[in-house]
Amino acid sequence: MARWCSEYNIPWKQGFPENYPFKATTLKVQRILTACMLESPSRHADLVAALYHAFWAEKKSVQLPEVHAPIVLAVLGQVVGTRVIERSASEEVKARLKQNTEDAVASGAPGAPWIKAVDVTGREECFFGFDHLGQVAKFLGLEKLNGPHL
Repeated sequence: MARWCSEYNIPWKQGFPENYPFKATTLKVQRILTACMLESPSRHADLVAALYHAFWAEKKSVQLPEVHAPIVLAVLGQVVGTRVIERSASEEVKARLKQNTEDAVASGAPGAPWIKAVDVTGREECFFGFDHLGQVAKFLGLEKLNGPHL
């Protein structure tokens, strides 16, 4: 993991996050991210990045509400962030997350990361694992990447 993070300039720090192994699941964070997609989809990537950084670079226990709530509010602002947090407990969000999970499993996802890519012609292909990003770029017709990942 350290090699890949170095290769792609992704912030990461050696070791496990706080409270590992976890006493709480990441289900609430998954619901937060699902609610964000419904409430403020244009900010979803920013929230993912902030939660990722807190978890993998700062080693914080983002699965805990007292840790992830301030991150949500900082990234989305008080008004939108509060709506996302509140909506994350709704039956709508729970059902959407369950459906997303079932869809991933039905498409063959053996775990995470599972990347479903759709090219400009509408062709769809799935990729498993971070080490296949070069293949994803090639499938999407993006500029060729150079490096050991190809």
